[in-house]
Amino acid sequence: MVYDTILFDMDGTLLESAVGIIAGLEFALAKMGIENPDTMILRKFIGPPLPQSFERYFHFSAVEVQEASKHFKTYYEREGKFQNRLYTGIPELLLALSEAGKRCFVATSKPELTAREITDFYGISQYFERVVGANYANGSRVTKSSVILSVLTEYGTARNPVMIGDTVFDINGAKQNQLDSIGVLYGYGSRDELEKAGASQIVRNVEELREILLESD
Repeated sequence: MVYDTILFDMDGTLLESAVGIIAGLEFALAKMGIENPDTMILRKFIGPPLPQSFERYFHFSAVEVQEASKHFKTYYEREGKFQNRLYTGIPELLLALSEAGKRCFVATSKPELTAREITDFYGISQYFERVVGANYANGSRVTKSSVILSVLTEYGTARNPVMIGDTVFDINGAKQNQLDSIGVLYGYGSRDELEKAGASQIVRNVEELREILLESD
């Protein structure tokens, strides 16, 4: 399959972002009276919507979820969003895709404004036709599936689209929108979860991803 439209997840796919996210979570949880949380649990927050993870892993009520999310945002907006790094080879891949005439989008569960600020900060915004993220203010885009659907319906991405991500949320979101998906193993998910979710293909590194995306017609 030659893919003409490429949707990228952000955390764990474009960016190694654990440092900023985990620091933000530790800050938020400390404000909620939880000290020294298990780092392995915090790593599971990377990818899915934040409120969902607070509820799932710490059993917060709706009010507590809102409060914890506010504390996280305070830290992340101030420091956490700048504590990332692009995975090796990602800038070169994005440049090659642009030169090949591929349409590239970011489809992330991060709030959209934050996602745009991050792509600007790391100098990759020019490679994306649009950065699409969650809209928690009105609830119109919260799940990864709804973010992907927004890209597909609003920007005319009908020709051979593919979703690229590192977790089950990316793969499920693609399946719910009848898209192919490519799971990446250099992020925060595992081969087992990507296979069980039904990823169309799985790659070990950016080099393998590049081979698939730049395959000739």
